[in-house]
Formats: sequence, structure tokens, C-alpha cells
Amino acid sequence: MNSAHLSIPLLIAGCGLLFFVGHAFEQVFRRYRIPDILLLILLGLVLGPGFGWIRPSGNSPIEHLFGHIALIIILFHGGLDLSLKDLRDHAVSATRIALGLLVLTTLAIALLSHFAFRQTWSASWLMGLVLSPLAATVAVPLLEHLPFSSQMRSIITLESAVGDVVAIVAVLSLSQALAQSGTTIGQSVGRFVSAIGGAAFIGAGAGLLGSLLLHKLQSFAKMGFASEAMLLVVAGLTEWMGFSGAIAALAFGIVFRNLDVIAPRLLPERIQTPEGLTANESALLHEAVFILKVTFFCYLGTLLIIRDLRVLGTGILMAILLLALRLGWFKRVVCHGVDERERWMAGVLSGRGLSSAVLASIPLTLGIPSGEWIRDIAFVVILVSNILTGAGVIIVGQTRQ
Repeated sequence: MNSAHLSIPLLIAGCGLLFFVGHAFEQVFRRYRIPDILLLILLGLVLGPGFGWIRPSGNSPIEHLFGHIALIIILFHGGLDLSLKDLRDHAVSATRIALGLLVLTTLAIALLSHFAFRQTWSASWLMGLVLSPLAATVAVPLLEHLPFSSQMRSIITLESAVGDVVAIVAVLSLSQALAQSGTTIGQSVGRFVSAIGGAAFIGAGAGLLGSLLLHKLQSFAKMGFASEAMLLVVAGLTEWMGFSGAIAALAFGIVFRNLDVIAPRLLPERIQTPEGLTANESALLHEAVFILKVTFFCYLGTLLIIRDLRVLGTGILMAILLLALRLGWFKRVVCHGVDERERWMAGVLSGRGLSSAVLASIPLTLGIPSGEWIRDIAFVVILVSNILTGAGVIIVGQTRQ
């Protein structure tokens, strides 16, 4: 990241100031329902392309490491949101909505990319998958301030978690398969199914073992971020062994979230006292995710240099298409026990976020053709989709009371 226009002392002060600015944007979000990640992206636009104070390369090893850690944290956090009880109560509705929308948006974006913008089928499918998941960082906080029923809150929360997981697995698998040369499709599929299955097994086992260690070694349990440090160790070693560290992180989070259900079934009675996240560690994790979100989306804004108006136009078109598809899906599929206002309000929550931003950089990192096009378009879609979400929430709230 090139930041020659700012001295090191000013950069240090700016990093501290960004923390307070992020909290201020969060308060604006809570009060006026304007997504804070939209404000963070706009701030990045001002600092980067606007004044030229920060000039990230987008391809340095440090930036790639940051994106990789962000992906691991996203999946761990997503796993912590996947309660087995919630899955049992609302799994059918959430899965139908999440998978239906994922298939619909992936197909629509892929067809548009291939036929309208002359991209290859592989790049088109990747573009569709990158833009398919709903942003939990946008939708879930909005649920606290919008008039949704408990059923709809659970469905949207699970939708964002399930959509993230499916999209991340699909993009990682397809990107890795496309990056491998000299292998058949069958070999690539078999290799990555094995990598995903092995990673899930390692992550789940490590989560159960790690919870036991934290219970036995109380000095570790009292340390802030002990579980997260263990997560990074597990994810890194899983990658080193040739499996998916991201999938291991997901399994690790699911086990930690559901220890009260899993432990009695898998552990002898004498050691059925594993430790999950403590209240203090949960608070620290929440703050860490907040800092990650603030830093990442501000950084994303610095990368939004529109060199070609066609990229801007394509991103706007895709963001509008995502909103239209979601509105139509909620109007047609989600109808039983949900009033019209709820359907409209849920339909306008089309903002894309951290998952799409991280996934958009993977094809470019792996050297896949059209990787830069996928990243640039995705970043524009994230910006525009959050503008549409903020405007939609305000309009629906005023017109359908």
C-alpha cells in the first residue's frame, strides 16, 4: 500500500481516528438506517481516489494476508451464528430462501456477464457466485431497528449465514479448480470435495478438542482471543496440509456455538464440560469484527478507482438486477404468515458486503483470467447495492406504515 502523501505519524493518528469514525457511522446507521459500510466505502473513496492520500496496490502480500484472515474470521463468525436449534426450527424456510436466491442470482448474473459483456463461462459463473450472498454485516444489524417478526428475523439471519457458506465454498472450489492446470474436471471436483470434507473434519475435531483444552487449562481460557488464536493455528495448519482452512474455520465456529448439544453426544460423561466462548471473549470478538469491518470497507473504498465508465455502468446494472430479483423472490416465495410490508422490507435488503468483497479478490489472486474485471465490478456492486438498500429501507418505511 503506497501512502507517500501522508507521513507515518499522520497514518498512525488516522488509524486511531478511524475507530471513532466507524463508531460514529454505526450510530448514524442505528438512527437513520443508512448502512455504515456504505459510509466507510465513501470515506475510502475520499482518502484514496479523491485526494490520493492512500494508494493501495491491491496485490501486495500484506493485503492478501489481510483478505485471507478476513475470510477465516467471516466463516468462524458465520459458524457461531448457526445454532442447531434455529436450524431445526427455521431450516426449511431459510434454506429455501437462501438457496433459491443463490441459484437465481448466480444464474442471472452469469447469463448477463456471458451474453451481454462477453465474459467466459468460468468468469461469468464466478461473478454470479461472488455476488450471490446477502451481506450479514448489513442485514443483521438492520434487523434490530426494523419492524420484523421474530420468524422473519430468524429467516434472514439464517439466510445470510447459509448464503455466505454456500457462496464461499463454491467460489473457493471453482477458483481453485480453474487455477489448476493439467487436470480434468473430475479430478478437480474429487480433489476439492476431499479438501472440503477433510477440512470440515479437522475443524470440527479441533473445535471440540480446543474447547476441552480451554476447560482444562484455565490460564488459557482467561486470555482474551485464546479461541481466535487457536482458530488461526487450526486454519493455517489445515491449509498447510492441503485442505481448506476457511472450511475448517466454519466447522470450528459451528462446534463452538453448539457445544451444549454436540458434547453430550460425542464425549464421555466425565469430560462433558467443554468451554465455548466466554462472555468477555464474545465481547472482544464483536469488537474485533467491528475493527475488521471498518478497516476492510474503508480499504475497499480506496480501491474503487473507476478507470472505465463501462465498469461503473455494469456494476450499477448488476446491483439493480440483484434488488429486482430479491424483491420478486420475496413477493412470490415468502408469503405464508408474512404481511406485505415485511416482504417489501426484507426484499430491499439487497446490500452486498464483506463476503463478496473478500471473494471478489480470490480469482485475481489465483491468476484467473478476468479476475480484475470480477473484482472491479464486485466493488462497484457493493457500493451501489448498499445505496439502494439504504434508500429502499427509508422509502418502504415511509410509504408502508
